Amino acid sequence: MPITYDVETDCLYLQGFKKGFEQGFKLGLEQGRLKFSILAIRNMLQKDFKLALISEILNVEEKFIAQTQLELKQEKSIHQRLKKRQQVKTIAKALNISPLLVQVIKEINKKKG
Repeated sequence: MPITYDVETDCLYLQGFKKGFEQGFKLGLEQGRLKFSILAIRNMLQKDFKLALISEILNVEEKFIAQTQLELKQEKSIHQRLKKRQQVKTIAKALNISPLLVQVIKEINKKKG
């Protein structure tokens, strides 16, 4: 006679599920904050905000802003590659930039229509 066991009611399974959910939630929040910061940095740099002021407003390190600024110099290339329907990870790897930056540019393109 076979023994049946519902693993989804197991205490250890439920603990692991809860922990995984919490970690995923935290990661999602962190990525959302980073994407917001990248977009804000882009917009502020376009309006000639100084790095120190951006750092103070967004509460991020100037080093992160400088790196984002450097990567944003490739925005035109990102737009061209997105038009060719290249994947975000492919673009990021080819241009040696953050996938989150590529994702932000992709979302900007969607809003522009």
